Amino acid sequence: MIPRKRTIEDIKDYIVFSEKVAHITFHLVRMPEGYFVYSESRDRGIEQIGDDPFIGFDPMTYDTAVQILRESIQKLEQILEKKRSSVPTAKQIYYLFCHKIPISIDLTWGEASDLIDEHVNQEKQAQHQKQAERFNGFTVGQKITCQFSHPTRLESGTITKLTGNNRSGKYMYVKYDNGNTIRWPLDRLPRIVKHDE
Repeated sequence: MIPRKRTIEDIKDYIVFSEKVAHITFHLVRMPEGYFVYSESRDRGIEQIGDDPFIGFDPMTYDTAVQILRESIQKLEQILEKKRSSVPTAKQIYYLFCHKIPISIDLTWGEASDLIDEHVNQEKQAQHQKQAERFNGFTVGQKITCQFSHPTRLESGTITKLTGNNRSGKYMYVKYDNGNTIRWPLDRLPRIVKHDE
């Protein structure tokens, strides 16, 4: 019987080291039976790395796992270095063209990738700024600390969602460190004593 493929939820509590290279994160995982190495990407999920994927992966010693982790990272870096100097893909050219980003005749895959990343980051920043303006300076992902009076206490949490419009009112969803999520109307917030910029 083929064992069920592990998910990030299965291994997250056992990760002892992680390193991200481009769009792939490599994890060194210590399970009760030994060490394992995984790669994680948005498109492919997590995949186990080892000697023989057809036979199955046996637990490794720490030294072997670190060696496989380093070799995997080095191999990806070499592939990316080679790819960076190659010609851009049709998808990259199409993205640059659609967003009116200048395309030079000698553009490489790496340069196109950098231009696209820069454009995406600028769009995210603009969206973040727009959200902050709409919701009184608050944004999703922002850490806040609220002061409550009955009983007097401080609670820290993270803004997970901002919703609403001018007719129905605007709301902030805060997931506190104790696990509770509370929806606050922006016009009736608890006293916020500290927040990240």
